[in-house]
Amino acid sequence: MKLKLLLVLFFFLMLGLPAKASKKFISSQDKKTQKIESLYSSKKYEVVVDLLAGQWSSASAKSLSYLANSFSALEQYSQQIKVLEFLKAKKPNQYIWYFKLGVAYENLHKQSSQKKYKDSATKNYRKAMEINPKFKPPYTKLLAMFARDRNLYEGRTMASVILTQFGASPEVSQNLCKLYSLDGYIQEAITNCSVAIQDSPALGDNHMYLANAFLDKKDKLTATKIFSKAAKNFPKSEFVQVTTGDFNFSEKLYRAACKNYKAALKVNEKSEQAHVGRAQCLFQLGKPGVALSHYIQACKINSKFIKEFKVATSRLLTTGQNKFYSRYENSLYKCHN
Repeated sequence: MKLKLLLVLFFFLMLGLPAKASKKFISSQDKKTQKIESLYSSKKYEVVVDLLAGQWSSASAKSLSYLANSFSALEQYSQQIKVLEFLKAKKPNQYIWYFKLGVAYENLHKQSSQKKYKDSATKNYRKAMEINPKFKPPYTKLLAMFARDRNLYEGRTMASVILTQFGASPEVSQNLCKLYSLDGYIQEAITNCSVAIQDSPALGDNHMYLANAFLDKKDKLTATKIFSKAAKNFPKSEFVQVTTGDFNFSEKLYRAACKNYKAALKVNEKSEQAHVGRAQCLFQLGKPGVALSHYIQACKINSKFIKEFKVATSRLLTTGQNKFYSRYENSLYKCHN
């Protein structure tokens, strides 16, 4: 009887040892995850990276997720992708990793401008949608990507899918406003831009696309009012100021255009469109000396603006302004080389 009792006690003791060990191990991993979470919340991204170096296999999925986010915060998107691919390999049917990979590849594309990364972003977003059709973020990410790249047909198609599956939303109306305006669907642009302005009155871009839709409609008076009002209401919007400046320049309102481009440069001193626009309007106002610095800046930022620089230089030659022509020619040569 005593022997049986001892055997029973021994059996339960043996069962209990692995349980305690397992509990201790889980507790240890939880503590490490909590530490990683705390470090990430404190924006100590480099410490998170160092702490998990060489320990991916033993780290929890949550810790690795913080690691991926840390690489993203450090703009090390290639490293972020490696972590996410590691997580995806463990659970290939987990839609969230495909979505996060899409975001990482999209950021890498913005950083490097390599088309292959944009293609990878699109592929991963679509895979996330395939696994979980009710998860909205990859749909809106693709819509924004198509709108930004002016992929008009794909953008309108994606917007239609979102409207059918999730209903109307401000982000959809904003993107449809842009897509229809750029593609010349006048009435659709006016309708969606009006809705977008009502949904998001603090976003200046919608006003610009609405104004352009009225220009396409040959209603210059309404377009002018929208441009003028938006320029006053959105002094810190580079897009609004440059777009209004372009309109004023096309109307030969050079002083007004110069004012718009100047406002845009206050927002972003490296705005290539604002530099070349200000250069051209100053040139038209008979101030080639002041315009020259903006032509040089525009050309430094983007060499495609050498065309506008050459036009101004040729005009100085044909009008006999030899002093300015020499300065422009020398600067043009430096920009070209």
